[in-house]
Amino acid sequence: MRETIVLASVAEKRVRKDIEAGRLPRRYSADSAHLWFRWLDVFCFAAVYSHTLISAEGRKLVLEKFEEIASRRAYGDGWMAFDVVSGFEDLMTLFNDRLYLGSSRYLQLDLSRVFHDVKPRVELYAAGLLRIEERGDVFAGEPVFCGSRLPVRHVGEMADRGETIENIIEDYPGLESKDIEFARLYFRAHPAMGRPRKAAESSVAAQTASR
Repeated sequence: MRETIVLASVAEKRVRKDIEAGRLPRRYSADSAHLWFRWLDVFCFAAVYSHTLISAEGRKLVLEKFEEIASRRAYGDGWMAFDVVSGFEDLMTLFNDRLYLGSSRYLQLDLSRVFHDVKPRVELYAAGLLRIEERGDVFAGEPVFCGSRLPVRHVGEMADRGETIENIIEDYPGLESKDIEFARLYFRAHPAMGRPRKAAESSVAAQTASR
């Protein structure tokens, strides 16, 4: 779920509150241990939770209507992000034509604007997922950039703490700006579990990782 929230760039607290209140359907992963959402939900979350002007009743209406329209279009849960982006504009047109908040036809959401705002972030993230891998012999399976020993979260943490893209590329010349922007999103969406890494350990990782 955190991945969806990060890509939508919304507050996690409001999403969880709607799940607890039953306004947002619960979906679970195959192991039934984690909440799970579709790529489509990134755009829906961005529309519903990006501001505070929509009431709880209004959010429920939007979420239900979104689900109804998406299911009628027979969009599969397993969409790749690129498929979502290429087909989502049509869905946004349908949604804009059919969704009005309350009985007034003058109050509605402009999801086409949401689509164009969120699309670059989804495309960047989806492309980034294809450039990373997990290998048991490298940092115990910690995600690294393909063909390297450079942990994705390490780069993402550097960027998230304010290190400039230029400085990171200077340290790791094999990276491109899109890799660093992706790593920042990945770090936020997949925070490291367990005890925080000590400064000495971070230093070792930085010294041993190479593109």
